[in-house]
Amino acid sequence: RVLGIACSVGHPEPVFLTHGRRTLRFWSLERGLLQARRGLFGDGSGHTVLCAAFLADQESIACGTADGCVLLWANGRCETVMRVNKREPVYAMHACEKGVFAAGGGGRVLHWSAGASTLLRAEQCRVLPLSLDAAVDANGRPRACTHGDAPCVRAIVVHKDSFI
Repeated sequence: RVLGIACSVGHPEPVFLTHGRRTLRFWSLERGLLQARRGLFGDGSGHTVLCAAFLADQESIACGTADGCVLLWANGRCETVMRVNKREPVYAMHACEKGVFAAGGGGRVLHWSAGASTLLRAEQCRVLPLSLDAAVDANGRPRACTHGDAPCVRAIVVHKDSFI
């Protein structure tokens, strides 16, 4: 079952991928026919991939999973698995000139700077504060820490100096 699709807009030839439960497929147009290649998870255990984004080089891919990981892919193979969202699902990924953004359960929005966009590491990740009044308590602390009811972020778009 396909849960989502991501396209590489800057690639010389049209390339896209589909993702879902324990599967990632790379698609390309070869001699007028659509061809699929399976992604190799590497460690043998597939993850449920909920979102994906092509990075700045248009060859590397970052994927968010149901168990709070970000997977980095290169050449059709999962190269790195980073546990970044405290076992909460990562529902949204966005890559642009500002860097790579991931968001999901627990109301967390994660950011890697543009300089790290092809070599993401867990220690380079920083959590961006949400500017929603409902997301903080009376003392300004995230409600996820005090009440466990922060909003779940299902999609993210970055434009100029702001994100939605």
